[in-house]
Amino acid sequence: MDIGSALEIFKSFAQSGIYLISTNLLYPVIIILFILIGWSLIALGGFLYEWHARNRDFVSLERGAFKARALLKANELEAAFDTLGKSCSNKYVHDFLSGLSEFRGVFRSKKLMEVKVEKLLQDLETEMSKRLEKSRFVTRAGPMLGLMGTLIPMGPALLALAGGDVKTLADNLIIAFGSTVLGLAAGLIGHMVSMVRSRWYEQDMSDMEYLSEILFGEREGEEGLELGIKEGAGIEKEERRKLRRYLNKVRDRKGEDVKKKSIAGLVAIIAVIAIVSVGVYGGYVGNKAPELAPGYEWYQDGEFGYKIGYPENWTVIPKENISLGEGIESAAMFKVPDTPTTISVQIASAYDMEGLKAGGGKRVVINGREGYEVITQPMPKVKQKIVAFAVDDKYYVISCSTSAELFDEYADTFNKAINSSMFVGYGEKKAPQATSTPSPSSSPTPVPTQTSTSVAPPVPGYKWYHDDEFGYKISYPENWEKWPQTSLEGQEVGIRFMSDKKKPDGSEEASIGVAFLSDLKHARWWESPEIKEEWGDKEKLKELGIVVEYGEITVNDREGYEVIFHPLMLAGFRGTPLVKARWIVFNVDSNYYVIDCYSSIDLYEGYVDTFDNAINSFVIE
Repeated sequence: MDIGSALEIFKSFAQSGIYLISTNLLYPVIIILFILIGWSLIALGGFLYEWHARNRDFVSLERGAFKARALLKANELEAAFDTLGKSCSNKYVHDFLSGLSEFRGVFRSKKLMEVKVEKLLQDLETEMSKRLEKSRFVTRAGPMLGLMGTLIPMGPALLALAGGDVKTLADNLIIAFGSTVLGLAAGLIGHMVSMVRSRWYEQDMSDMEYLSEILFGEREGEEGLELGIKEGAGIEKEERRKLRRYLNKVRDRKGEDVKKKSIAGLVAIIAVIAIVSVGVYGGYVGNKAPELAPGYEWYQDGEFGYKIGYPENWTVIPKENISLGEGIESAAMFKVPDTPTTISVQIASAYDMEGLKAGGGKRVVINGREGYEVITQPMPKVKQKIVAFAVDDKYYVISCSTSAELFDEYADTFNKAINSSMFVGYGEKKAPQATSTPSPSSSPTPVPTQTSTSVAPPVPGYKWYHDDEFGYKISYPENWEKWPQTSLEGQEVGIRFMSDKKKPDGSEEASIGVAFLSDLKHARWWESPEIKEEWGDKEKLKELGIVVEYGEITVNDREGYEVIFHPLMLAGFRGTPLVKARWIVFNVDSNYYVIDCYSSIDLYEGYVDTFDNAINSFVIE
């Protein structure tokens, strides 16, 4: 093994070890941050209470000290300490006076009294420092732990970024920047409490030293108390105290400077990380496509600048077999063989984006591109997911369509395809323009071929479909496919013939169906009580634009009734009609044979002859 290979192995182990250790630290760090922010709030409450309770009256304190000095000289110890106790309510000054009262037995020993007073001051100073240590620790530890909580999730976030997993990336960034906020909040509260208390306690220490000098020091023209310090010794002691106060101030000042620089440095580091992360993420999604899921392939259109992943076992429909509606410049479609499931991409010069929003479209961001998504059910047995993006002066529309019962099964496949899509051509979005969006037709699972007669169909290019059980036959274009008819209440059997040409959304351009019904309200739906109660009779339906034409019809000596209508308007759709249907009903022995012909409204006229040929060939035997 050469050195290069050994270094690569070491690098791999080091990366894995560092990643494992750092990621396992995330939750302990977050827990500690919660503890720190909780302690900070409690400390803030204690700080406010202490601020309210503090009562320093220096004039009263000084007068009380001089009175107590006189009482001490008169050996009235109790009265002296009572006088001092009434002069100040600050905790540490009270503790100092209480400690002095315990030295009554050593007032006659000058050296011992000096040592006792000095020791008492040092103990109180240590207690003050101990109380400040907690807030000073939070001041430093809060931002540091916040930085750890920011950096640790960056590893998984970068891995998610490399894999195109935007959700995992967003989840980790939320934790990262939330940890920063908690750490800085705890540090801010700790810094404020520590800074103000340091000033308070420094003032208290000064007051206690001043009290000790008044009570036990010498004054000009007056001999000190017997426990007072001799000349020279007092000067030496005073110099030591002055030096100590000076050193404490220098130490605190340096500590504050280091603290400020540390906090500023941490904030700067966190800000840089945030800016770099956003910049890397923005640059990545703006220029790179995410990694494809296993089992998917890329489809790329260089002319219109987009790419999308699709399952490798799906069929790519040739472009020449896709009909482009008005305003559609290009389209691509992927289909599961022998099923109604499709994914399509269409590029349009105009699209009703506002209508999509008004119809319940929610804002989504796919690989840095903002769009709108809606799940619709344009027909009872058809469900589709539409995602539309405005890019420069074009509209890119992804449509995922299948039967309603299969939609949940294919939801993950649809999401993977949509999340892989990339559209280039960044620029100002144009104002959306309204246009019709065709609705898909149902395409369930294919049925076995029924018995076909050898009788020549009446029109060249057509072939017979013969149902011996229900006794009818009908001809249909020989290049169309047969599918089972969508189930209706009261329906015994049904068949549907689907056009071989596809629309950009993946649905067939047209279809013809035959159903055998025993239920009058479904066969002659315009006469049902529910329709009449909601909409009115046929004349009212025609006045509302739901029904276009109606009247009697005779086909091969069989009398029937025909209605041409807009089915989506009947279902409550508002706006420009999208689908047009022709419905013929024949009544035979209290049962009904129904022929229904569907197409999108912009293609309907092109299929009128096809519909007529099929209807005119229909024979009930």
